[in-house]
Amino acid sequence: MISAMASNFANYFGSGVVPDSMGTRFGTIVPYRGFPTADRDIVIAVASQKLWQDFCIAIERTDLADHPDYATNALRVKNREALESLIAGIFRSDTAAHWIGRLRARGIPCTPVRKFDEVAADPQTSERGMFPVIGGFPVTGPPVKFSATPGSVRRPAPKLGEHSREILHELLGLDDSELDRLYAAGVIYSAR
Repeated sequence: MISAMASNFANYFGSGVVPDSMGTRFGTIVPYRGFPTADRDIVIAVASQKLWQDFCIAIERTDLADHPDYATNALRVKNREALESLIAGIFRSDTAAHWIGRLRARGIPCTPVRKFDEVAADPQTSERGMFPVIGGFPVTGPPVKFSATPGSVRRPAPKLGEHSREILHELLGLDDSELDRLYAAGVIYSAR
């Protein structure tokens, strides 16, 4: 996911601004999204009938397991608004740590929604080399790690105009004097 959000992390590292989390919903499975708790958002994935039964136990609402409006996923999707509203009220009654503990104890896939600074500081992120520092600036590393052919970020993104002369010489055959003239006239920029 880090690599899928490379531009978001670049913005975070460049600005230092930690963006707020965006809501999530999955169109064909309910409940499968983020919910606020008393202190922070969590994400749950109740993607099977067995998980639904266990979820109802975890939230101490076994009456919902076979409720005529929620007994099947199709019914939960149909009655999404009412069910999600009910679940949101339950989750708001306690902290994320409380709910994560209860849900994980029943095998429900869940996690707190982490902000960019939390992900960047996570030991697993460091262990996987997800944010190597190139040219004094953290960049998003490759997500897939192969032992025989490890990927890496070899150099930082070019600065504005860093390769202008080289490219214009190579593609258009312009010589140094012509490039100097264009640069002096402000037609091109070169980080020379």
